[in-house]
Amino acid sequence: MKICVYEDNRFPQFFPLTYLRPVFCLRAGIVPLFRRVERLLGSSDICLICRDQIAPLVAERHPDFPVNIIKRGQGEDVLFVNGRLSAPGNLPALIQEALVTTRFVSGD
Repeated sequence: MKICVYEDNRFPQFFPLTYLRPVFCLRAGIVPLFRRVERLLGSSDICLICRDQIAPLVAERHPDFPVNIIKRGQGEDVLFVNGRLSAPGNLPALIQEALVTTRFVSGD
């Protein structure tokens, strides 16, 4: 499964912390928010989606992840996770119960 961690239009709520970094790079504890999703879902196939203005900086800081590029294979599921998600709870169980092939999870 492809996992896309994205930054929504509420990033200004976290100013000045999000001037030069996306919300999903903020830390809640010791690891950035997107790393929590990576650990929880056990996937190494993650892409990061952020504002175009900071995309080159994010790509430089995280060279192992595609930034603002979504490459989906034939028949591959894509999970979009809001980058503000700090407490994913039982997200893996909810994903397994979902009936659609492309799933959207909001941080609200």
